[in-house]
Parts: sequence; C-alpha cells; structure tokens
Amino acid sequence: MKGRARREGEDDDRTRAYQSLAARPLRTHADGDARTVVGDEIEIEVTEPESRPSRPSEAPARVRRGGETIGRYILLHELGRGGMGVVWAAHDPELDRQVALKLLSRGGSPERLVREAQALARLAHPNVVAVFDAGVAEGEVWLAMELVDGVTFKTWLQGQPRPIPWRRVLDALLPAGDGIAAAHAAGLVHRDLKPENVMIGADGRARVMDFGLARADDGAPEPDAGRSAADLRASRSTSSAGAPSTTRASLLRSDVTRAGVLVGTPAYMAPEQFSGRADARADVFAFCVVLWEALFGGRPFVGDTPAATILAISIGKMEAPPRGHGVPRWLRRILVKGLALRPDDRWPSIAAVLSALRRGRARARAARIALVLGLVAATIAGALLARHLDRARSIAACEATGAAITELWPARADPVREGLAGGLGSADESFERLSPALDRWAESWRGARRDACVAAEVEGSMDLELAADAIACLEGQRLSVLTFLDALEAGDRFASGMAPVFAAGLEEGARCLDRRTLEENAQPPPEQRAAVRDLRARLDVVYSRRGLGDLERALADAEAIVGETEALGWPPLIAEAKFMAGSLHARKASYDAAEPALRAAFFTAGRCANDRVAALAAEELVLVVGHELARPKEGKEWGELAAMFLDRQGESEGPPGASLWNALATIEQDLGAPDRAVALNERALAIQTRTLGEDHVNVATTLTNLANPLNALGRHAEARTHLERALQIRERAFGPNHPAIASTLNNLALTLDRLGDPAAARPLYERTLAIYRANGDEESPRVANTLNNLVTIHLKEDQFDLAVATGERALELRERAFGPDHPAVASALNNLAIAHQGRGDLDEAEALHRRALGIRERALGPESPDVARSLTNLGEIAENRGDPAAARPLLERALQIRSAAKVAPQELAYTQFALGRVLYADGERERGWALVQAAADAWREAGDKRFDDVDQWQGETARVAPAATGKGKRSKKKKRKKKKPRAR
Repeated sequence: MKGRARREGEDDDRTRAYQSLAARPLRTHADGDARTVVGDEIEIEVTEPESRPSRPSEAPARVRRGGETIGRYILLHELGRGGMGVVWAAHDPELDRQVALKLLSRGGSPERLVREAQALARLAHPNVVAVFDAGVAEGEVWLAMELVDGVTFKTWLQGQPRPIPWRRVLDALLPAGDGIAAAHAAGLVHRDLKPENVMIGADGRARVMDFGLARADDGAPEPDAGRSAADLRASRSTSSAGAPSTTRASLLRSDVTRAGVLVGTPAYMAPEQFSGRADARADVFAFCVVLWEALFGGRPFVGDTPAATILAISIGKMEAPPRGHGVPRWLRRILVKGLALRPDDRWPSIAAVLSALRRGRARARAARIALVLGLVAATIAGALLARHLDRARSIAACEATGAAITELWPARADPVREGLAGGLGSADESFERLSPALDRWAESWRGARRDACVAAEVEGSMDLELAADAIACLEGQRLSVLTFLDALEAGDRFASGMAPVFAAGLEEGARCLDRRTLEENAQPPPEQRAAVRDLRARLDVVYSRRGLGDLERALADAEAIVGETEALGWPPLIAEAKFMAGSLHARKASYDAAEPALRAAFFTAGRCANDRVAALAAEELVLVVGHELARPKEGKEWGELAAMFLDRQGESEGPPGASLWNALATIEQDLGAPDRAVALNERALAIQTRTLGEDHVNVATTLTNLANPLNALGRHAEARTHLERALQIRERAFGPNHPAIASTLNNLALTLDRLGDPAAARPLYERTLAIYRANGDEESPRVANTLNNLVTIHLKEDQFDLAVATGERALELRERAFGPDHPAVASALNNLAIAHQGRGDLDEAEALHRRALGIRERALGPESPDVARSLTNLGEIAENRGDPAAARPLLERALQIRSAAKVAPQELAYTQFALGRVLYADGERERGWALVQAAADAWREAGDKRFDDVDQWQGETARVAPAATGKGKRSKKKKRKKKKPRAR
C-alpha cells in the first residue's frame, strides 16, 4: 500500500511544514445517521496531525501582445527574444501562478521544443528548471516552464569580483551538477551545457535549463555521424528549420537536426560530438569546461574563430591557466581528467566528478580548519601558560567571544520587525511573541560561549577537543537562528507563520556544554573531526530550512550532505544526514522515499551506538509506516524500538518521550484502541506540562490529539474542554488566521456536532476551510478531512445533493493524496455512500460501502472496529431492501467485533439498534427488543439525540405488536407524536 501525495508548486510543501508542530493530530471516526435510514454510520475526520529562460534572436512570425492567451496562459510581458523565439512571463489562471512561456520561432524546429518538454517532464529535481506544460497554438509550439527569478551563470560570473574564490564557484555550480546527474539517471544527455544554460536564482539555487538538445542515452549516432570535422565546419551555417523526414515513437529518440548541423555550442562540446556521437561523458566534458572558465576566467580550448576552437578541442590543445589564479592543484587535476580527448579517459560520470570535487573540498576544508584549530590550540596553550599573569585579560577576551552574538540579536531586531509586516497576522504581535524567546536564547548562547572559552583557555578544565565540539555545537545553533532571521527580514510569510514554533524550539546554549553528552559522543578520527563539525553545522542550517517550510532546498542540501558524509565514511554522521533526508521526504508526503531513508538511518545509527538518531528515526517511522502507509502493527513495533533507545538515554519522561507517546497514540487509534490512545496522550500531556509549561504550543498539539480518542469513547464534553484550551493557546501563539488554528477548529467542530449542535459546528468547518484557502491550500489531505466532516452537516440538514458533491470532492482529494486503497479513502467512501443513500440510491450506496469494507479488511484486519462500521451500514441497506436474511449475518459480525473491541457505548449502540430491528422483524422479538433497549439506554445516558429515533421506533412497534415488546419495557419518555425521521 502506498501513501502518495500530489502537490502543485512549492507553497503546498511549505504550508505542510505548519503541521510539524509536534505529533500530528489524529484521524478518528464519528457516527451519524441519514434521514431515510435510522442509524447509518457517518464518519467524521480530524485534521492530521527563478534567472529567466535563455533568450531565443529571431522573433516569431506572429506579433504577440500582453493580455493575449496561449492555451490557458495569459501573456504578461516579454522577457527576451533570440534565434529560437521569444520568452514571455505569463499567468496560469488555473493554478494562480506565473510561468515562463517559450514560443518557438516559425523558422525553428517544433520537434526540438517538444523534445525539451519531454526531456524535462521526465525530471523532478530542485536543480533542474521544471517544465509544466507544452502545446501548439496557431502553428507555434509553446512551452510553459518554471519562472525563475535570477540570472544566468554567465551573468552571475560577470557580477563577481575577480578573482572569484574557488570555493564560491563550487558552491554555485556543484548543485547544477546534481541536476545533470539526475538527468543522466533518467537516461538523458543534455548535450548543450554552457554558462547560459545554468541559472542562479534569487534564492541562490542553481538550475539547469534548455534541454532542447537532450537525447535519450541509447548510444545511437547523431545524424552527422561519420562526417568529418571539416565538413561540419563548412556546413555550420546551414539552417536547422527543417523537420526530419521520418518520425519515431518518441521525440527523445528522434533526430531533430538536418545533416550538416552542429548539435550544441562548439566551445563547450566534447570532441566526439563533432562526429555525431555523444553519451553522458560529453556532459562531463562540457561541465568541466564551464567550471574551468569560471575558475580561470577563460575557456580551456580557444581559437580565433569557431573553426579554430573546434580544432583545438579535437586535438586536445589546452590553454595553461593564468598565473596567480589561486585554484588548488587537486581541483585542476580533476578538471584535466574531465577534459580528456578520449571519453574512456575521462571521469565515467558526472556523479564521479561531483564526488571527487566534494571529497577534495572536504579535505581542503578539513586542512584549513585543522590549521585554524592548531592556531587556536597554540593560542590556548599560550594562554594557559600565561594565565597566572593575564587571567583577567583572558576572561575579558572570553566575554567578548560570547558578546559577539549581539551582532545577530538584538542588532537585527528592527529589520526583523519590518520583515514580519509581510507575514501572517500583525507584525507587532508576531514580534512580541518572538522577541522574548530570542532574548533568552541570545543570553544563554552568550553565557555558554563564554563558559566554553573560560573552561578551555583560562581554567584548563575542559579538553581542547571537547571544547571544539562544544563551540561547533554553539555555531550550529547560531547558523540555524541566522537562517531563520534572514527569512524573517526578507518578509517570508511562511517564516513569520512559523515564528512561534521556532521560538518554542530554541535550545538553551548550555545544552552544548553538557559534559556527559560531549564525552559519550563517539569521536571521529582526528583527521576527520574538522570535516565532521563542518557538516554538522550545515545540517543545522538544513534543520532551520525545514522549519521554514523550504522543503525543496532543504532536501536538496540534505541529500548532498548524505553524499559527502558517505564519502567521508563516518557512520554516526551518515546516520544523522540520512535521518534528515528521510524526515524531509516525510514532510513532503513522499512516504515511499522516506521509509528506506529512515530505515537506513536507524540501522546505521544502531550499529554505531548513536542512540539519539536511532530513536528519532524509529519515532518518525511510527507515523510514516504505521499511519501514512497504513501498516499500524508495524508502526507499533517501530514505537517499541524508539522507546528502547529513549530509555537508554533517560529521555522517556522528557520532551522526546512525549513526542513518541503522541505518535503511538495515533497508531492505537488506527488499531481501534482509543482507550490506550487516551492513556498515551495523557502521558505525553503530563510530560509537556511539567517540562515546557502549560501554555507551550506543543501542549496545544497534545490537547488536540487527546480530544480525538476521547470523542471515540463518547467522552465529548471532555474533548470539548481540551480543544477549547488548545484553541486559546494556539490563538495566543499564532493569531486567529494561522493554519495551525484550522486543525483545532476542525476538531472542535467535530466535537460540537457529536454533542448534538451541528448548527454551531458548521461555521467552524467553514472558517477552517477559509483559513486553508487564504494560505494557498485547496487540495491537501487536511482540506479533505474538513470536507468529509462537512458532509455530515449537509446530511443533517437534508441537503443530500450538496452532501454528494462535497463527498465526491473529499474522495477525489484523498485518492489523489493516498492512492485508492488507503483507510482514509474508505472513510470518504463511507460518508459518500450515506449521502447517496439519503437520495434513495441504494445500489450506489451499497457499492461504495462494499469498496470501503474491502479496503478496511485489507489494511486494518478483519476485526477492526472500522470494519464493523461498514458491516453495520451494509446491514442497514439490506434491511431497507426488506432482506433480513442478508442483513442479519452482516450485523451479527459487526456486533461481535464491536463487543470484543470494547468501543464506546454510543458506537456499539448503532449496531445494537440495527440488529435489534432486524431480529424483531425476523421473529426473534425478545432478543431484538433487548438490543434496541440497550441502544436506547446508551444514547439516553450520553444525552445523544439518536435516543429519539429509538423511542419513536419503540412506540410504533408497541402499537403494532404490544404483546411482543418484552413485557412492555420501553424507554422512560413521554409518548409523543410521530414525526418524519431526520438526519442527526
């Protein structure tokens, strides 16, 4: 079973980050009834916890103007034009976003542009410009792609002061190499890599674009294969407008140039491309040319004319780099190998080039840091020798190292306040929530940094390596806060929305000085320590980006770090990096990718005694495997493993333990054990209240979670109390229109409905949907949850057509998110079936209920209370058809399951009432009456209005057959006038 999610654009990914406040709120089911069949079971869901494209010089034959439409896109303004056509900024009204729309010149090759669309459609990578759509309008081929705010790599280079530091060049270009590697993994060769085809976005991310010459790497020769370089040079001005005479099945495997036309840009082409043959090693060559040019300020092969350049490349005549370039010899050696004349003498793949570059950079960084640490160590040694002479001055110097934090905070308070004005809610309110937490953190960091310095340099009470580890930990904290404040200053609305969660999660600087933790941590070999500290600091930045909701960039960075840690070979750090990558996949709802990454993190951590990461990975797997991928028993086993590692760390009764108990409560709820879920949520709540305080945002999350199993047990008044308290905490922390508020509103509406007040529930559901919509969320699973709940309100108002339409939308979103066989889909099927039943369409209702039953039996097991829910509804449909013989075995099995599972009396009452009616009509009047009376007693005691339906049935039955009503025993209620059944 697969948990899949479809998202449109980055905003959905970032909005999803709001849900990682701690344990996610749980899914539960509630009962209701349709007007025409008393007792039907409705299910209510709680909320789960750009540089622009390269510029083509010949304009299209048709002059376009802003405001025109092409396909569904509205042209806004022209971005650039060139030989292939023109690029426009355009608006996509369906998805409400801007795109770059490339229009091919009529003199160009339509196949080339469609080839580009096909090539990029096969890629999904943060370092490749995304292509969304392609088509033909009035004879012009168009291509809709990601609109990147930025500049080409060529322009970026021109804007850098010379010489450009080689590390800065690598930082900019290596991610583009990752994009090319992804293309090669998909079987594609770019064949036209050059600085103009790499974009550096305003966000700093490199993206590769213009795959118009991309070709499937099948080893087939180009159309010019066998032609001499002289022939090619002589024919380089031939037009490429003509289409090939034959068309193959895929344009990625077709020849889109006429004989005699060079494919690519000569200065960056590998020698073999001139003879028409190119595989992935041609991109290796081009990448190394681009990198050489960026590092040395000129290309490795030059000529006075294009033909002379081609000749230099063809014979391997390489220019010597200029003097004083500052590029290390190891880096030049890597490039020289990549520029070898014969493909077999080059690096075998882009991935191999990137790995070599990253290993070299890591070694250089380690050597540099080791030198710095050596100087620091020498300084410390000197200070220790002289401290009896200069102790006061040394302490003052340590004070200064701690006071440096003021340059980050509070020095940036005013810019942060201004940036918050572009976020969610009031800037002043947001600043007032954030500022005190940052004040406390900065003071804690100042003290810890001073203490580490004093312990190592003045008192000599801390080993130099331990001091270096402590300082590296503090630097990681500082980088994390720096990343977040940068986003706030830039007016990032997601960052401002997450500010309360960020503030609540700030760790005291003193944590970095914990001697036991520092001494127990496994230490890498001396030659690896500097690199390990550097990589951990980068992981801290990734962690901060995850909190910002910048999931794409965080994941790309995490996966790059995974590769570097594997090249370094230090297992504890490999485990940390893989855990971060798996966690990010989970937050992007890529559960099939999250599971193997988290498993690898768990077992790697376990083998090297990294208990903290093992516990984190196992806890994440509780929800990924047990809940999202609907394997709850396996999820529970991961919970036991997580608990074992927490016990070993003494953290079972601390915040990490509370997070685990919340996750396990989700699984118990899925397994139909709300009583055990309540106990786990209450344990988590007690821990958080004691350790975090009563008004912490994580307390609100646990209160929201706790309300769900309480509702399942029929303890609705308690659930309402907890949810109202959670809403107060979250509104104080986030303001009234934050997505975190929506989940609590949704669950409070559910509870009010169960308390018999659907009129009060409806506006809360509508406010929930309005909050999601205002934050750009129209299609997520949590929207489906609220829609599924809203179906029940429509049913109770006898609005069956509206209930069907709403239910169909909820089902569509869930199938898109989770696939067709997930229990969440079964829940939507259940409510949609009730809506059809309300319209009198029993055949459609039965088919939907049977599909839901099959999903539940496969996913949850034959004894799940959710299986009993479907059986009860199918039994009532058979009863409505006048077929008690078919209804009885369904209802008997449902009663057996619910009795054994010890569900809430109100839930059991559904099946008792339905089976009682069938038995009574089938001649077993005494048992039938007893079951009906048991249902009446349960609903009367709970104050449930469904009691009215039982009372009405008993009154009608007693009038028809008074002697058969079990000694005339009836509920103690005044006889009242018969009235039309209605949905409750």
